[in-house]
Amino acid sequence: MLTPKQQAAFDRARYQFCLDVFNREEERREALERKAQFYLSLVALFLGAVFFKLEFLDVLGDLLTARSTLPIYRLALAISLASLALSLLWTLVAIVKSTWLLSYRGEFPADLYTALFDPGSSFMATRNESGLLQSASMALAVALEHNMAVNNQKSRWIIRSGYGMIVAVFSLACLLGLVTILSITS
Repeated sequence: MLTPKQQAAFDRARYQFCLDVFNREEERREALERKAQFYLSLVALFLGAVFFKLEFLDVLGDLLTARSTLPIYRLALAISLASLALSLLWTLVAIVKSTWLLSYRGEFPADLYTALFDPGSSFMATRNESGLLQSASMALAVALEHNMAVNNQKSRWIIRSGYGMIVAVFSLACLLGLVTILSITS
């Protein structure tokens, strides 16, 4: 059995550990949000580079409708264009889905004043330093577990958007290569 002094030291160490892990999970959340912003900016870059350059769209339209373009090349252009559009759409949906996961929990009770100062509060089992540290550690651990689950879900959606970006880059490379080759040979 621990002495009161040892118990207080243990409770402080447990609280500090929970706080450190909670802060690491918050840093992970921020890193995931930065990654989502990066992927979103890449989607915007792709859309700006491909679909807002009218000359490229004119050349692409001409190649798709020209009778001199072999059907296999038209099919390859259409597949590349559809693949690019679908992968960008998938990436955008995955990014939006990851940002909609906003149900993070705070590390303290919702009504902090009542929890700490109301004599009838059930937040602390015992009204001393050890009881406060135990209750605060427990609140941190509960919030940490919930936030970790949200971050894991967010991470899965970000990974999916990363796969979408890989397909988009490959599709864009194929599309640009085909357009370049067909423009030179036409």
